[in-house]
Formats: sequence, structure tokens, C-alpha cells
Amino acid sequence: MKSLQASWQRFQGSKVAMLAFFATLAVVGTASGYLQGRWSWQSVPSVPTQRQLQGLRGSGLTLPGWQSVEQQVVQLGDGKWSVQVLQRGEASAVLMLLPQMDKDAKPQVEWTDINGAYQWQTDSFGRLKFTVTEPTTGAQAAVTARIFRGWTQQQTYAVVQWYAWPTGGHPEVSHWFWADRAAQLRGDFGAPAAARRQGWVAVNLLLPMEPLADLEPSKASAQALAEQVQAQLMAGPLASGSRR
Repeated sequence: MKSLQASWQRFQGSKVAMLAFFATLAVVGTASGYLQGRWSWQSVPSVPTQRQLQGLRGSGLTLPGWQSVEQQVVQLGDGKWSVQVLQRGEASAVLMLLPQMDKDAKPQVEWTDINGAYQWQTDSFGRLKFTVTEPTTGAQAAVTARIFRGWTQQQTYAVVQWYAWPTGGHPEVSHWFWADRAAQLRGDFGAPAAARRQGWVAVNLLLPMEPLADLEPSKASAQALAEQVQAQLMAGPLASGSRR
């Protein structure tokens, strides 16, 4: 009897190890397929607000309290960005948005395209962390954004970058990927259609600063504007995906 119990325990241990091994292979395979441009699932569900996301590129984003002085579509690398010049009293900012244009599109090298276009020097890298609540649905999104100082011979900016999606935001692609994958898995278990994808928008904010000024004093205003952008995206082009 003891030998049978020992054999069974060894079998159980080896089975657990085997399952863990295959689970690791599945995770690595999924991520590897994504990085190589291949989805690991055959049929990708549609993004509920695809039309709104497509329209965002041509119209830009309305922000309460800010006037959109100019808006145009600009090609940077392989992407076409909505570029808006915003004004509020003496304050100004440039809001750049690259929305997901079809269900198969995924974030890739957006920040590299931005850096290449501006040819700026950069330093003072940090993170902004905040939570946004969409007032209509009460949906909350925990957002991490990258902030740094970028400057050229003509201008110095506080730069804020992140990928926004209905339930969060982060500058690293992998965070969106796993949020989107989790939404699809919920869909496999009967979640509403609106919750089966996490549509995305790449956001690049530029806040002009005095030449080579310290970044720290600009962080509060940069975060306030970033929060407003995330909230308006959740209330509009990303709205359906945020309803649970």
C-alpha cells in the first residue's frame, strides 16, 4: 500500500510539473506569435467601437475647457496620427492620437516613429500613475504613462505617452496585449460582445516648457491633461469596451 501511495504521489508531482511546463509553452507561444506578427487565435473578434476609433483620426478629440485651434492628419512612419493644437488661456498643448483602425491592428513602434519625427534629445524619464472613472458607466481605468523631457534647438516639451484602452493604459505594448487577450477569454465564457476586445489608442502629449526647464513643475499639469484625455476616450471611442 505504501509503495502504491508513493507511486501515486510521484505521478501527481510529475503531472503537475508537466501541466506547468505546457502552460509555460502556451504563454511563450502566444507572446512569441504576437511579437512576430501572428495571432495565436484564428478568429479575432471585432472591436465594438471600430467606427468611432476610425473617426477619431479625422476629427480629433474634444476636451472640455480646451479649444482645438488646429487639427490635421499627419503620417509618421507607417501610422497616420491625428495632431491637434490645443489652447486654454495662456496654456497650450499638442495632442497626438493614433487609434486602432481595424480589428487586427496592434500597437508596434509608435514611440520610435515619434522620436524619429522630432529628432529630439531626451532625459528626465519617469512615470505618471492615475485612475480615471468614466462618469456614465462608473468604469475605472488604472493608467501608467511615461513622461520625459524632450527638446530640440527650437523648443522644449514635457512629453507624456501611453496606450489607452477601455480598462487601463500603459506605454508598454505587452500590457495592452494581455488585457486584450483576457477580454477575449472572457468572451469565450459568455461575456457581452462589448467586453470581448480592448480597442486601443496611442496617445502622445506635448506640453511646451521654457528652454531646458526642469520637468518636475510641469508634471501636475501634464497628469491633469492626461487624465482628461483618458476619460474622454473612455466616454467616446473606447466607450463600449469599458461597459461590463
